[in-house]
Amino acid sequence: MARYGKALDIPAAVKAASILAEVKIKNSPGRQVSPSREQIYAIIKQADDHGYDHFALGITIQFEFALRAVDVRGQWLKTSDTEGGILRNGRRWQDGLTWEMFDANLTTMTKLISKTKASMPEPYEFDLTAAPEVRTRLQAIRPYTNTGPVILAKRSGGLPYTTSGWNQAWKRMRKLAGIPEDIMMMDIRAGAVTEAKALGVSEHELRDAAQHLQSENTNRYSRLRSDSANKVVRLRNSR
Repeated sequence: MARYGKALDIPAAVKAASILAEVKIKNSPGRQVSPSREQIYAIIKQADDHGYDHFALGITIQFEFALRAVDVRGQWLKTSDTEGGILRNGRRWQDGLTWEMFDANLTTMTKLISKTKASMPEPYEFDLTAAPEVRTRLQAIRPYTNTGPVILAKRSGGLPYTTSGWNQAWKRMRKLAGIPEDIMMMDIRAGAVTEAKALGVSEHELRDAAQHLQSENTNRYSRLRSDSANKVVRLRNSR
């Protein structure tokens, strides 16, 4: 913002940009927590056992397709427009999965990734046959109309989850599953990427699976740096 103001020759912005140019802000270290498949599915099982089938489906989709929560449950954004869409307390629901994104046989899911839609405007087409668990869960809750949001909150009267509601459900199911509190919702993608890397997936395949434009972004989600370093040592000493 300071640079933008400087370009417009706003004196205060010019001064702010000059100060910021001399300041080095240290970024916080990246998280090193990565949930295993067993931990994720232990949480999913608790959701199933307690009747949270939509939440269980959402977490399964997040993990199997390395998706952000917002691209599964959606989000409620403030709006002054009261025409169309799903509205609630001055907010409109968007970015989540809808049944229109699935083909008739539930073999594909077409989704435009919300975070990168400006730089990557082409939607992803996910192969659901590669994740039979997801297909089975979708078939179990599929409505006759095949329209509207896919993931609905249990206590919302048929509306999608809020961000806080989703996180609260995660914490409850995590506690019931006996999973450590340091395993957070944000770590699901890291678990997916780390598992894929351990299976030998290439850097470019990891990038695409994580819906990133640059591989550098994907590297932030990998939690196998020590394993990779040790693999290099073993390879060098096997000559």
